[in-house]
Amino acid sequence: MPRTIVRKTFLSALAGAATSLGGFLSMVLIARLLGVAETGAIAYAIWLTSLIVTLLDFGVPSTLARFLPQLVAGHEEKRADRLTAALFRPYAAACVAAFAGLCAYAAWPLANPSGRPASEAFLVATLVLLQALANFALGYLRGMQRFETSAAMTVLSFGLQIACVAIGGRFWGGAGVLAGYCVGSAPLAIRAVRWLWRRHVDMRVIEPQIVRFAAFSWLGALAAAFVWSRSEVFFLQRSWGAESVGILTVGLTFSNIAAQGPLLLTGALLAFFSERVETQPLDVINKAFAAGTRMLAFLALPLGFGTAAVLPALVPLLYGSAFDSAVEPAEIVVAAAAFAASGAVGTHMMCARNRSDFIFYSNILGAALSIAAGLTVIPGYGVLGAAASRAAVQMFMLGLGLWFIARRLNCPVPFRHLARLAASAALCGVAARAVLQLVHGPLALPIAIGVGALVYWAAVRMLDALPPEDVERLRAIGARSPRVVQRLFDRALSFLSRAPRTVEVAE
Repeated sequence: MPRTIVRKTFLSALAGAATSLGGFLSMVLIARLLGVAETGAIAYAIWLTSLIVTLLDFGVPSTLARFLPQLVAGHEEKRADRLTAALFRPYAAACVAAFAGLCAYAAWPLANPSGRPASEAFLVATLVLLQALANFALGYLRGMQRFETSAAMTVLSFGLQIACVAIGGRFWGGAGVLAGYCVGSAPLAIRAVRWLWRRHVDMRVIEPQIVRFAAFSWLGALAAAFVWSRSEVFFLQRSWGAESVGILTVGLTFSNIAAQGPLLLTGALLAFFSERVETQPLDVINKAFAAGTRMLAFLALPLGFGTAAVLPALVPLLYGSAFDSAVEPAEIVVAAAAFAASGAVGTHMMCARNRSDFIFYSNILGAALSIAAGLTVIPGYGVLGAAASRAAVQMFMLGLGLWFIARRLNCPVPFRHLARLAASAALCGVAARAVLQLVHGPLALPIAIGVGALVYWAAVRMLDALPPEDVERLRAIGARSPRVVQRLFDRALSFLSRAPRTVEVAE
């Protein structure tokens, strides 16, 4: 495995870890400080913010992440700079117009029938502006493959958000929490503003293929907001109120942590595929997809099943007894998220091969299913209905994506190894839950986690769930760690495969 992709993956993972951990710890703090109903109200505001930001981005951040690596690889840095400047002007104009419109709406007396403080509406408008600009900056940094800067800025944002959410929630309630989120988004947003000072902008650099990719990416992201985001929050808020939203948010937060951990390793894959799709044979791309999918499933499935298994102990520990009813829906959401995360490599490959049109059309179908569930299942069955319908739609979308990759792109999907990894992860979850049933007290949770991990490791070996070349790829990733850690990692990996170490791993 090339050292460059390992390094980029590590830095991208660090940035993503800061974002995911920031979101998780923020929600735990909010739950502890403000209670169930207020947690639901804040979660609804955050979801609404992310939806508006998606509406505003016009596919620009993903377009930068897709085309800038190709230009940099061709030593066209000046053209990449011109493209960034050309895309920023209309992007920034849309952001400012949306901010003004949201502020005007917040000032309208009839816009707040729920009686929430007006300051919260203005803070949501500010958060929309800052997050949209921050997304542009992240898209640029990833496209230019400046992963060190991206990681440093994201870690800084994480620290600011956690500190300000804690202080704001303690002294000013919901408004203070939203202000904390605004402070966390500010560093990257400020970095994006520097593009306003570019005097000469050549719009001709935006070629038709760039416009097409951006359009499909944008429309696909809007549809995906209903499938992969938190659209259930909207229907629960309308049918059951803020408290039910707070209960579901626990499961969504845990699913984000369980799925995002492995997904952090995919942050550099779009740039990786984009660099090679024009220069490497298709067979090389297909092999990279298969290997990436297996290794992502190797990490995501046990995290999902294992987390779901220990939620009866984990939820009360972190959120308190007021959230005990969140355990069952959280188990459903977290287990489904593990499967959905395993399809992320295929999404990056499709984008690199300019098939964002399929992502768009499939997300439209998924959005229709989510809306149908929101109008029928959620009003009747509440939080459990929201969790079950979300899981069903995501599993359908995963199957549809794998079908397209196998049939339309003629790219072999490693179904056999994926099934074996799923079986191993299921055994991990069963073992962890059994320990919780048999062992009580403060040591039950760490023992359950340890036993689940050992059972998973043994099951992967017994079922031959990972081919030897994937074990070597994992070993190559661990080779950059400190010597002591590297030795332990190497010994653990040696147990995964019964084959001798004779496999040479190609780039």
